[in-house]
Amino acid sequence: MGILEVLFLFVVSFIFSVIYASSDCQFSFCGSNNIIIRFPFQREDEQNPYCGYPGFNLICTNNSKALLKLPHS
Repeated sequence: MGILEVLFLFVVSFIFSVIYASSDCQFSFCGSNNIIIRFPFQREDEQNPYCGYPGFNLICTNNSKALLKLPHS
């Protein structure tokens, strides 16, 4: 198998994985103010881990605030 065939298979598999992830990842709301949470952020308790950028996890508090949960904090 040549380099072009390998490259083609890699690109096709990458495109299908992006399409699958984008169809499964919708934006989310936080609190009674309906704060919209979109990529690169994600709700830690509601969305899949691949729906946001690593380290950009948000937690919704009981008083309608979105808190950024920083890694290693």
